Amino acid sequence: MAAMQPLTIDTLGACIDGGYTITMYCEARHNGLMCHYSKVLNLEKLAKKLGRNHSSMHNDLVPHLWCLKCGSRNVSIRLGPPTVRDLKTGELKHPSGRE
Repeated sequence: MAAMQPLTIDTLGACIDGGYTITMYCEARHNGLMCHYSKVLNLEKLAKKLGRNHSSMHNDLVPHLWCLKCGSRNVSIRLGPPTVRDLKTGELKHPSGRE
């Protein structure tokens, strides 16, 4: 069996091609309360603006983002795995077909 290559998801293009999502979370506090706004980013639109080869790493992507609710730039991002939903049942399946 051939050795598996490490998975590299380091650009917006790699995220798009792999079916991944990136969700932005607002970490701002206002009067002691957290904003808690979150949004799944439109990676196609972001790639058109920044380029498909733009890094998807936190330090490279976060400077281009801000909270749409409170305007804060104190945001974080999280990478979401690709998922496949059964159209008949709505049940989530692993993209490779594994259970």
